[in-house]
Amino acid sequence: MKTWSRISHIVSSASLFLMAHASANEPSSLYQKEFDSVVSAEVDYLLWFSNQDVLHTPTVATGKSPNLSSKWSSGVRAAMGGQSAHWDIELCYTYYSTSSSDTVNANIDTILSSTPSTAGIFEVGEKWHLHFNRLDLQLSRKLLFGDHFLLEPFFGVEGLDVSQKFNHNINTIFLDLTTALPATNIVDSRNRNSLLGIGPRAGVKVNLDFKAGFGLYGNVGLNILWGKFKIKQDYNQTDYYSSGSSTILVDQGKGLSQESSIFNADLELGFNWRHFFPQQNLELALKIGWEYHYYVDIVRFQDFYLQQMSLGTASYTTNGNLALSGLTIGVVLRY
Repeated sequence: MKTWSRISHIVSSASLFLMAHASANEPSSLYQKEFDSVVSAEVDYLLWFSNQDVLHTPTVATGKSPNLSSKWSSGVRAAMGGQSAHWDIELCYTYYSTSSSDTVNANIDTILSSTPSTAGIFEVGEKWHLHFNRLDLQLSRKLLFGDHFLLEPFFGVEGLDVSQKFNHNINTIFLDLTTALPATNIVDSRNRNSLLGIGPRAGVKVNLDFKAGFGLYGNVGLNILWGKFKIKQDYNQTDYYSSGSSTILVDQGKGLSQESSIFNADLELGFNWRHFFPQQNLELALKIGWEYHYYVDIVRFQDFYLQQMSLGTASYTTNGNLALSGLTIGVVLRY
């Protein structure tokens, strides 16, 4: 009995030792590699669309106006990170570009035969274009709750370089009072709006682990950016007569610079899958999600000519908002 008792005690001790040794060499949770990694790299493919406010839209004689509905456009984001003393530092660059255009027409004969038949807009064409460049530098701290929930508050700085173009072409038919023949008035307005800004950023990332390496992730961030807006308009208006002659009514270019601040909110939700390669000490993560980025008062165009003609009341000077949202597909490596 004593011998059997000693054998049982040795086996129990050996089992406890092996279990402790095994648990020390295996990740305690799916997120343990994030604490142990030295460097990380991430590349995301962005498939987004945009919504912008307060773009001035003239109408043709039938009441229709161009519809600058957004198109799905591609972008890219790349990030590099490192860890020191349980603090993570990350540098992230985002590039996105998109454009939209539309033209509407009205029947010229209908305009000339209407009462009164003095003038009417028979064609309006518009185009909007956006270039978006963003650079984020952030410091974060990972907090693990249990084995399945990871919380990562972060703070840092955001740099933003955004340029927008908004052009419209307006064609008006009218009767020449001298010859009583149809004539055309064409307005070509080319507008520019750019912002170069920088400001603090703060937020939190969350990860919830499921089984078989699958999980749910989220990201919420808030930013305040200070920067300089550059606003410019090139305006040309010309009458073309049936005789082939023309008269330039207006040909001017004006611009202004203004310093201001804007607010930005970010939201990201999605699913990811992680796999750890023990021999290479490497973790691979794949993700797919939906993002939403909202910028307040970033759409700023000004019609200097109409403001001048209307004694200070501009056609469109109200600040507008810009929303970028869509699908994100990415891959992450941690070593």
